[in-house]
Amino acid sequence: MSREENELGLSVLDAQRCAKILGYYMGFVSLRAAMGFPELIFAGRLGRRQCYGKAHGLRLGPLLGRRRERVEPMTEEKTAARRGGPVRALYAWMIRHAQGKHAWWALAGFAFAEASFFPIPPDVMLLPMMLADRKRAFQLAGWCALWSVIGGMLGYTIGALFWDTAGLWIIHMLHVPLAQVEALRLKYTEHAYLIVVQGLTPIPYKLVTISAGLANVPFAAFMAYSAVARTLRFVVLEGLLVHWFGEQARVILEKYLEAALIGFLVLVVLGFVLMNYIIK
Repeated sequence: MSREENELGLSVLDAQRCAKILGYYMGFVSLRAAMGFPELIFAGRLGRRQCYGKAHGLRLGPLLGRRRERVEPMTEEKTAARRGGPVRALYAWMIRHAQGKHAWWALAGFAFAEASFFPIPPDVMLLPMMLADRKRAFQLAGWCALWSVIGGMLGYTIGALFWDTAGLWIIHMLHVPLAQVEALRLKYTEHAYLIVVQGLTPIPYKLVTISAGLANVPFAAFMAYSAVARTLRFVVLEGLLVHWFGEQARVILEKYLEAALIGFLVLVVLGFVLMNYIIK
């Protein structure tokens, strides 16, 4: 061995082994560099996903960044909806969506259908929307009244032109005796202004519109009476009540929601019952 080898304390065989190991290591590093150091890329992607998760309220897996679930705080409204059953859940849903982009058109469809064939009054949708947005309570009430009048045109057409088909089907679906429809027809033939009075009562408005068409009430007069009746009910009565007592009404409604729903359903039933006494 040479002097230099003795000073280093390495034999020729040891030096060759070290050179081979160093060559393997440099080859491995070159290969990883050619692949773009995937372990560093994975770490960078994981870091970005963790940052994205924090920004969007997501909980990610600790190793692979897998999405688990969105963490949303429980609000008082959601807690009450879970505890109160389906009625309160439906009310909470309507309050949340009362200012949605499709809420006004949904109310319009509800009011239109109720004035011609649908059995449930639009108040069940109008009142929660007005309570959720009291600043536009009168606009909502006017919008509901407008589409109720437009829907009344369809009811009038059913009574005037399609009584033997669609008219009889709707009356049978609502379980209304034909004698009561005939009594309404006779009243409107002699006193068409009663459309205004009965449009304010719990009597289903579709019966008013269909009977008016069956009685051949002049269309212009029918539209005028219908506009007055629906404006008085939705804008003047319900709009003013929500405007003056909106916050108190909302607190009471949310506290006694089930009782309020039962009372409303009782009024709907009374609307049919009162027909036996009013329409004679």
